[in-house]
Amino acid sequence: MTTRIIATPVIKTEAELERIVRQTVQIQLTRETKVAARDKELEQISARHNKSIDELAVRMETNLAHIEQWSESHRDRFGKDKSILVDGHRIGWRTSPPAARTKKKFTWARVLEVLSGMSDEVKALFIRTKIEPDKAAMVAHRDQPELLASFGVEITQAETFFLDPDRQGQDEPTLTKSAAQ
Repeated sequence: MTTRIIATPVIKTEAELERIVRQTVQIQLTRETKVAARDKELEQISARHNKSIDELAVRMETNLAHIEQWSESHRDRFGKDKSILVDGHRIGWRTSPPAARTKKKFTWARVLEVLSGMSDEVKALFIRTKIEPDKAAMVAHRDQPELLASFGVEITQAETFFLDPDRQGQDEPTLTKSAAQ
């Protein structure tokens, strides 16, 4: 986080400090109210349009299913490129790149367990070891700065200023479900 330097008069009295804290809290609460109002309007707009958007998506999926069904029964027309032009638009099949996945009743943990029991040659082919610095261990050993510095690491910690409004008797700001997604 960068430090902002703002050219303003210095607060000289506690009364000025209290006034500015109250003002800042009021600004924050007004902002939160406006954000909630905006989110409510966005939710209303979404509600007005979502039904027709969803209906169009269903119609599109249905049409694509019909096109795919026709294409399956006429695969011989697609040739080696696995696609054809229809009314200026290309339809066809794309083949995904090869991917490793587990067979039924296997997990990657189980695969690793089985591989671990195989020959060194097989293990070298199919097990990789990722070597990386253990940052959590370095933080845990922050009381040894000379050791950490010997391999180019220092532990840093920042302090940031905050203002938490006292919301006693006030509703917490509410974000709508759609805004959180």
